[in-house]
Amino acid sequence: MNKSILKRYLPFLTFIIFCIYIITLELSYYFDSSLGKVGIVLWYMLGVLLITHTILEFFGLLKKVSKGHFIVPIVIFLILNVVGIFYMSRPENISLEATQQVSCAINNFSVSEDWGYFQNCFLGYPARQFLMPLIPSLVGNSVFALHLGNYIYFLIGQVLFLSVSAKWISSTKKIRENLVSMLLIIPFHFHFFNYLNLTFEQAFYPIGLGLILFSTLLNMKLQINVRNILIFLISGLLIISSYTTALAYIPLIFLFGLYFLIIQKSSKKHKTIILSSLITLAVSLVVSLAYRGDLRFENNKEVLDKEKTELIVRTIFGFSDGLNFVSPVFTLIWILTLVSALLFKFRLLGVVFLVWVIAVFHSSVSTHGYAGPDMVFSLYRASVLIPPMLFLLLYNRVSFFNKKYSLIVVLILLISGLLFQYDYYKTKADNKSVILYELYTTLNREIEPPKEKLYLFELDKEPFLPILNGSGYFMKDIEVIFTKDLCIVDSKNSAILTDKAIPNVECENEVDYNQLDQKSLTIEGINDTLYLYQ
Repeated sequence: MNKSILKRYLPFLTFIIFCIYIITLELSYYFDSSLGKVGIVLWYMLGVLLITHTILEFFGLLKKVSKGHFIVPIVIFLILNVVGIFYMSRPENISLEATQQVSCAINNFSVSEDWGYFQNCFLGYPARQFLMPLIPSLVGNSVFALHLGNYIYFLIGQVLFLSVSAKWISSTKKIRENLVSMLLIIPFHFHFFNYLNLTFEQAFYPIGLGLILFSTLLNMKLQINVRNILIFLISGLLIISSYTTALAYIPLIFLFGLYFLIIQKSSKKHKTIILSSLITLAVSLVVSLAYRGDLRFENNKEVLDKEKTELIVRTIFGFSDGLNFVSPVFTLIWILTLVSALLFKFRLLGVVFLVWVIAVFHSSVSTHGYAGPDMVFSLYRASVLIPPMLFLLLYNRVSFFNKKYSLIVVLILLISGLLFQYDYYKTKADNKSVILYELYTTLNREIEPPKEKLYLFELDKEPFLPILNGSGYFMKDIEVIFTKDLCIVDSKNSAILTDKAIPNVECENEVDYNQLDQKSLTIEGINDTLYLYQ
């Protein structure tokens, strides 16, 4: 009898102990931050649990596919990710911010006493969010590894959303399968989704994490169990430690958490661990506010006058003469969704969504952030609304089009969405990232070991100025230094890069630079021939 009781209560007791363990690690920030090393191990364990859960959900989807169901959605998913792999391989999409973020997170393992658990990387953003994205770069630093790591949250989110959708809708109704296909494509019709997607850096994380969260909420609506509550906890922890815009999900996390705690029918044991999860998330949130340095909510210095307000409204609804929030093909569906929520077509859930979306748009344009971008461009922050929108449409099993035309609509949305994304990609062709990447690649190949430093002599000009940003990732074994003084160069362990002949200089160390080996380098996009001395 005792064994039976223990077996019944063991998962719930384990969950509560696990929550206490996480809370203790979070609070160690105040009394012994070196325990963060244990937190890093915990974080990777959470990642393994999330990926394992995702694989199990995907296997459930494949069983339905093997029976002839959900064929179109799985084909759409594969097409979108094959296209994604193409963009991952393109140096045009290199973000020098991403190289700094991943390099910082990797360096934390050697320079930080807590391995980065309570540290920030790049302008004060939490370093924890980079722990999963850095994994491919541990195998080797490359464009593909960098981009694959920064795509990982979105890929997990896509798989979960697709897998949970197969459980949420009836597999006998093709129009609903086509709804899921449409929902997979919808993100590619948002301009700033494509901007963030093809930048492959931390600002893209919240969209993937949002997909993970709202897919989990659907799973919990279908079945309250320990596994689904655990994934809810993990997604909340990831969101709390992610890029600033992800914090917009925090009110929704606690709102839905209270719904499952108070309204949704479940056992007392399940409600207990839901409460434990919410307490754990609350503690993690409070502690994160103490160490993260990216919370810059001062007002935007740009004046929001009548003309600017009208431009922002036209941009949001797709009627601007220039940049628009959504593609022309998707504008009608976008407006119908907002109007349907306003008219209470989605009941209370739609009202919550609409109020939240208005708040997100307002905070996007009204807050300054780090750089204080133009108010229209600031709308990129509102891309976090995409996962809740997909959740709302799927939850209500919305059918915008007649069954006869639903597949045609899916094909039109797919082709136009990919073209919309490609149009943005073309604006990045032959940009500075391509030049710098070729420069990194060439220098890695030409600099002979054991050189430890590369001095850029009188190259403090374009396009060389940003070279330091990505050198820590693409040239991790060589320190890059700008200089106008050759006398500081130790020729034994250093190389010199310049676009001119090295002049005769008199130095105390009496180095004859004419004896250095000179090699000419031709980099596409740089007009002058470069000379490498070593």
